[in-house]
Amino acid sequence: MLAFVGLILAASAVLAVPVCSAGTQTHRPEQPMRGVWVANPDHNRFYYSTDTIHQQLLAWKQQGINTVFVAMWNQGRTLYPSAVVKNVTGVAIDSRFSGRDPLQEVIQVAHQEGIKVYAWFEFGFASDYKGGLGSELIAKRPHFSQRRIAQTRGLLWWCLSGHVVEGANE
Repeated sequence: MLAFVGLILAASAVLAVPVCSAGTQTHRPEQPMRGVWVANPDHNRFYYSTDTIHQQLLAWKQQGINTVFVAMWNQGRTLYPSAVVKNVTGVAIDSRFSGRDPLQEVIQVAHQEGIKVYAWFEFGFASDYKGGLGSELIAKRPHFSQRRIAQTRGLLWWCLSGHVVEGANE
């Protein structure tokens, strides 16, 4: 019985070792990730033109940045043309960027400079229940709303997994 347990333990140890082709080594990055989070365009001028994108990415590269995390969703709008969002809200892209694709511009320039790009959506989702910017989602999909709660508090609100998180007074 003891021999059988020893055999099982030995087999487990062998199976737990990664299997590699002869001569290959485990990949180790040459440098650690050094990244920056780029907030939405209300907080910076990064997205305003291909030139500003290029200038900022070059400056970051010179400072050792090798990864950027770019915000691509804000106030119910994307910063790239999105057929999916247009289908849901009726708005394909933030109007400030009509005729452009800032995400594609960032990817193109960053990859030329050896910088990785991760697009992120503002966590959760925010909407103005009084019909302001970003309210198209609730207008088209009222069942997404927790409007009664928000209206009684007089606040803008975020819906996170079905829970209301209070925002600032208007």
